[in-house]
Amino acid sequence: MQNLLTTITEKIEVNTNLTMALHSAFQKIKVQKGEAILEEDTTARFLYFIDKGVLHNYYYHDGKQISSWFYTENHFITAWYSFYAQQPSFEAIECLEDCELYRISYTDYQKLILEFPEFNTLVMDDLG
Repeated sequence: MQNLLTTITEKIEVNTNLTMALHSAFQKIKVQKGEAILEEDTTARFLYFIDKGVLHNYYYHDGKQISSWFYTENHFITAWYSFYAQQPSFEAIECLEDCELYRISYTDYQKLILEFPEFNTLVMDDLG
């Protein structure tokens, strides 16, 4: 959680209430290399923060896998359109190495940005 908090405090002011809300809203998970955290044609229900590892967003065009973006440690990742619109994603997200991630559900994210709008600004800065 320390990397998440450090990354956030580098960009926005974090008070005790926001710190407590972040601890409550984010859940740590471990994902193996080669595993997908989002499949194509499913809705992105989570926003992730990369504590350790590398991931990529990809889609298929004419039967070939096309990487649209690579994400490294201390960045947020999701299928952005799918997450914000809560619509099925045209892309998938895969771990390129073993990863440690913090995730927040769409519902908890909405609650968090209602109470702390500056958090949404921070996440939007990470859009690729």
